[in-house]
Amino acid sequence: MRRETQRKEMSMASYVIQINEKTRAGQSLFEYLTSLGVVIEQLKPHRKCGLDEALDDVKHGRVYHAESAEDMFTQILGKDYVQH
Repeated sequence: MRRETQRKEMSMASYVIQINEKTRAGQSLFEYLTSLGVVIEQLKPHRKCGLDEALDDVKHGRVYHAESAEDMFTQILGKDYVQH
């Protein structure tokens, strides 16, 4: 009789940590994790482009409407705005 072993799938947890590599402690931690063979993925911070920022402004109601340039200046500077 042949004995078959069942392999259990191991599910490993994923953790996200931020390491300040500009400090001695951060450099040491990074080197230690690397020496253990820990998979390290360096994530670059996501920076929004102008279109994404504009869409975010619309989504959160940070848009204003003016019927003309004069109306816009009146809204910005107040009713005491005198046109020159």
